[in-house]
Amino acid sequence: NYITATQDVYEEDPASFTLPSTQPGPSTQPGPSTQPGQLTRPCPHSQPDPQTQPGPHSQPSPRTQLGPSHEPETSRTPTSATKRKRCEDYEAMFLQNYTRVQEENATNARATTELLKVLSEAFTKIADATHTLTTVAHDNKKSCERIATAIEKMAASNETMAAAIIKLAESIAK
Repeated sequence: NYITATQDVYEEDPASFTLPSTQPGPSTQPGPSTQPGQLTRPCPHSQPDPQTQPGPHSQPSPRTQLGPSHEPETSRTPTSATKRKRCEDYEAMFLQNYTRVQEENATNARATTELLKVLSEAFTKIADATHTLTTVAHDNKKSCERIATAIEKMAASNETMAAAIIKLAESIAK
């Protein structure tokens, strides 16, 4: 039983997750490039907080107008640190589960391979036994045919003997 990396771990839609490529070389997956150990889907906790986003009737804050490159490092709030920690925990949990699933899948694949090998050997033995039984049945048929021929010959000789005995009895009676 193969399981997926998102099973029993995440509340989000599992179909929206994209796992990092396990093949060497550039990733063929769409989206931003990732470094080893990173998710290709951003952490749901890193999404902007709707309460801090400007609404349709509100003015953007000066900090938003400057953009993230002009934002001083000291402006990080405990909320952003908490979100960053949640994302790190989320990524660690995802990667841990992904690794566990890959190990389980590898174990299942090895067990399946062993079972298929045993089944293959069993089918080979069954085929050999079937061939042997067919040969024995063929030999038995030939043997039965020989026995039937011998019985027919014995019956014919018995008829000859019976006729001879009748003639002998008739000659004795005269």
